Amino acid sequence: MIHNIIDFGQIKSNKFAKNISCFNVRDTVENVMEIQRKKAEEQNLDFISVFENIDTQEQPVDQNLFSPLIWTDEQRLKQVILCLQANALKFTQEGSVRIVTKITKDQDENTYLKISV
Repeated sequence: MIHNIIDFGQIKSNKFAKNISCFNVRDTVENVMEIQRKKAEEQNLDFISVFENIDTQEQPVDQNLFSPLIWTDEQRLKQVILCLQANALKFTQEGSVRIVTKITKDQDENTYLKISV
């Protein structure tokens, strides 16, 4: 929440800066999920991360899999995931919450990270 307020203030003052770096998206998603794991357990919900086409290795052997290493703003990605999972846990009464992470390409070969709950 504090990061969101700081980001909003930076955007309004035209001082917002992206912090692009290379990191392992699988590790990042799993680390952020640990923040809410206890809450999910208290609610008796299964709390699951799914990586549809992202390999565990940096150099995938299967051509249908992507490397887990991505270039983006890790802090902003963590904020998005944390918000998604917090809302999912808030509105899920029974069953499970799944965070699904996938890398997609469009017709122009642009690569995108897709995260859904």
